[in-house]
Amino acid sequence: MHHPRSRALAVSAAFTALALGAFAAPAQAADHQLKLEVPASVQIPSTPKAPGQWDENLSVRYGRTGTGILDGLKLTFDTKDLAGVAQLTVGGCATSGTLITCNVDHLQYESINFTGHPWLSAVAGAKPGSSGVLHLRFSGAGATEATQDVRVDVGGPRFKLKDVPPVKGARPGDTVTPSVVFANRGETAASKVFVEVTAVSGLNPVQVPANCEYQDNPDGAYGEKSWPGSVNMACAVDAAVGAGEVYKLSPVSFKVAPTAEYTFADIAVFPTADADNSQAALWRANGPLKRGTGPALTLAKTTDADLLGAPLNGYDHRIEQEVIADNPADFSASAAWAPANGGRTGTLTVVEANSGPASIFDRSGGEATPHLSTVLPAGVSVTKVPAGCGAVEWENGQHVEHPNKYSCEGPFWVPSGYLRSYDFELKVDDPAAAAKAVVSLQNTVSANEPGHPSAVMSWDHNPANDRIEVALGTTAGGGLPTATAKPTTTATATVAPPVVQPTGSASARPSGSGAPSASASRTSGGGLAFTGSEGTGTMVGLGVGAIVLGGGVIALVARRRRGAHG
Repeated sequence: MHHPRSRALAVSAAFTALALGAFAAPAQAADHQLKLEVPASVQIPSTPKAPGQWDENLSVRYGRTGTGILDGLKLTFDTKDLAGVAQLTVGGCATSGTLITCNVDHLQYESINFTGHPWLSAVAGAKPGSSGVLHLRFSGAGATEATQDVRVDVGGPRFKLKDVPPVKGARPGDTVTPSVVFANRGETAASKVFVEVTAVSGLNPVQVPANCEYQDNPDGAYGEKSWPGSVNMACAVDAAVGAGEVYKLSPVSFKVAPTAEYTFADIAVFPTADADNSQAALWRANGPLKRGTGPALTLAKTTDADLLGAPLNGYDHRIEQEVIADNPADFSASAAWAPANGGRTGTLTVVEANSGPASIFDRSGGEATPHLSTVLPAGVSVTKVPAGCGAVEWENGQHVEHPNKYSCEGPFWVPSGYLRSYDFELKVDDPAAAAKAVVSLQNTVSANEPGHPSAVMSWDHNPANDRIEVALGTTAGGGLPTATAKPTTTATATVAPPVVQPTGSASARPSGSGAPSASASRTSGGGLAFTGSEGTGTMVGLGVGAIVLGGGVIALVARRRRGAHG
């Protein structure tokens, strides 16, 4: 039985540093440009609805450029142009006339969630199809302010997609064709349908329709070898979808790549090009999109009473096609000892490798990628621990006073061809004894259950090379692998680096009565976690936060909350 291994799903410190940079001492506010990130539009029903304790339907992020900590900032919502259309509720902020003002202190991020849980509700008597504008302003003494407007649409079209089951037992070269069916559960017709697709490494679109634009992001982009690629498609279908109507979208199909073992594609539909959670504008900002040449996406009217009667949620516009392929990956552990000073000191190099053919995602709800474990014999001490590794100071709930075990965490996605080495500098009391170090791949099963000398991995059909012993004596020993070839998966366009957005927040101190509430999260089909029962809410529960890959928020490291082999 393959038990899940609990591990931190924050990408790596490298990704955090890449996006956020090192924090510095407080700087002068004049050095900063303030930032606001809000959707261009928000759609709400025409029936007034008060928010629940955990609800929000307007996602707001703010931040600043540069380094340092900023205090005394104000985030202001002006509702003057929502009169007769909608009203706004924000927790922990002061209201005066049409202005809602929130004090923000201790801001030290370029982008972070606002935790006041903004909630938009139609006012009584608002007509379906009516619109208003909400004005936001983020300002502070000496800093350059940021302003943004949000169009609020009342009683417009609202799309709900039908879930698709995972495809299990696929093989490289197979074609996967999900049935993409959606209903307009809104109050008015949509004049167009905007479709967005993100196919993650291991799945490639069979063709890109002529009414779509696309962008290829290669595996290993951004200078990080362990970063999965994707193909993003933004499409527009010129077809009206009336309220209460159900349509099937086609053709949508993917080819299973030679590197696939577990992978997925996100499919989203929107009634407007600027709808909340649409990623197309971000993709375009990160680089040019190319026009497809395949048969155009079309809509075919169908019926589905269950879809028309199903409960509505904030993530209805998006589904995820999961694919589990029968495709092995040969993981291995190796090590080599290079003695110095007659063996009293030396370097122990340990290596984790994946010679493929499959690339493997960490899935904390199923099987996790392993970590590289090094156990040193008595009389051997570490004088220098390599970056990415650390002493195991707790085991089975007990503190280890003098740890002799070290763990080097692997990436959340281990591509075919992955090879990473770590150098431990050692001091050996008695090199003549040639005591042995044990280097192995480990996870929860192997570390805590007898009878498993190395990690239990269903995709690894060659466990014999997952563990090695190396004598730490006067002569060199062991051996290291060479780099392995990596199968081609996606094209190799150059795009902007990923942005890691922390899900924590700067402190927002109330300037009036009322207290903000925490965000609840809900994960659909093991996919993206959103908050709020209406609208879209914010990305939560992702370790260091939502990850923008090629401009699209796909949260690769934390969306796999359940096993895919069950």
